[in-house]
Amino acid sequence: MARQVPNNYIALALFTFCQSYIVSTVCSSVYLAFEKNGAQLVLASALLTLVVTVALTIYAFTTSSDFTVIGGLLFICGIGLLFLGLFAMIFSCPLLNLIYSFLATILYGIYLIYDT
Repeated sequence: MARQVPNNYIALALFTFCQSYIVSTVCSSVYLAFEKNGAQLVLASALLTLVVTVALTIYAFTTSSDFTVIGGLLFICGIGLLFLGLFAMIFSCPLLNLIYSFLATILYGIYLIYDT
């Protein structure tokens, strides 16, 4: 059913709407949680994500390196990051949250190159 022409576009539109709703809810909660500089935090995150995505997409299109062999490693790192995130939620340490954010950003970049 997902490979039929009108159904896949409808499913994609529904998925995109749900994802945008979730992201907007998280952004508005961050904005409300940090009232002083919440808007700057959300804007800085959006701009940094845009810059990283564009830069890594250009790199993936212009390089001759093959990143398709690291799919299993990316899955293992994603599972490890999931458990680190659960651990960081239980023991709320600012340094652990910073390390988690750093590793998640690196994993996002590698996944972007891998998929592109």
